[in-house]
Amino acid sequence: MEHEFLTVVDNNDVVLGYSTKEDIQRRGLSYRCVQVFLFNSKNELLLCKRPATKKRFALQWASVMGHVRKGETYEEAARREVMEELGIDTRLTRVTKFNVVDGAHRVFQEIFSGGVAETVLPDKTEISETKFVSIRDLKTDMVTTPNKYAVPFVEAVRSYMKTTNSF
Repeated sequence: MEHEFLTVVDNNDVVLGYSTKEDIQRRGLSYRCVQVFLFNSKNELLLCKRPATKKRFALQWASVMGHVRKGETYEEAARREVMEELGIDTRLTRVTKFNVVDGAHRVFQEIFSGGVAETVLPDKTEISETKFVSIRDLKTDMVTTPNKYAVPFVEAVRSYMKTTNSF
């Protein structure tokens, strides 16, 4: 959706209004995103490789993630992203919220977690490849080869590990 309206917020995450992704980028506005960490029965995290067609973070690993659209809560956006990217509905639990400064704008991100089956069938326009990894192995790999991972995902993993004490 090229002209979907996203939630624009102030520096305290209070909704100011709505605008397009392009306008938000051009004007350096602050906005909301979600990250969804899905774990299999072995407590391994599902990693999703972004396809080459993505404008940002192409061919980098991340979680299920996306923007909060007009009229959505963080949780509604998380559920929608899981459905769009993986075609599944799973129970999600809010883990934490954090924010990062990305250029001229502040991005507020809420992290949710949930369970997922060992085999997933992603929408190839959203995810080109998937794999499961332990948090410990992910932490090591993010240090040795950080460019493999989307920057918002790296920030989310740090926030997740701090919140859940999974160092």
